[in-house]
Amino acid sequence: DDDLCSVSFKFPGRFATLKATILIHENLTLCELLRTVPLDLKQQPPDGKRVFELFYCDEILPRISKHAPEIIHTPKSIEKSWDLQTSDFKKIYVKRAEILRHRWLKMEKHSHSPRANCDSNQAYAEMQSASSPSTTAAAATPHFGDAGSVIFK
Repeated sequence: DDDLCSVSFKFPGRFATLKATILIHENLTLCELLRTVPLDLKQQPPDGKRVFELFYCDEILPRISKHAPEIIHTPKSIEKSWDLQTSDFKKIYVKRAEILRHRWLKMEKHSHSPRANCDSNQAYAEMQSASSPSTTAAAATPHFGDAGSVIFK
């Protein structure tokens, strides 16, 4: 894919910060973002850090070494790993957050007419399926087990 970019994902090691070079999509469409990050007018739109946390299990975890998941396996450790990342890495998720914020502002402006601010009927249908309760709960939150560890699917 043309929009895949190579970034360094940093994570704490036993004695030093380690890094893994991974490929992630630099640009995602609004509908692709909404499949993972639901927007709710009752809450502020997510910032770059929150978007990163929501994409971690599906986008980063499968692409890093086996050592990293041993260290980054709880919501708190995922949250803390944001602080280790380079500015280039963070820019990707901040850009995604800006797209979502723009969409959230449109939704807020046209809260009585969600179809009015969608680019097409297809995008509206995709947005609706992305934000349905049955799919949102599974897609919006990383999958964690009872003890707080990541469930690998």
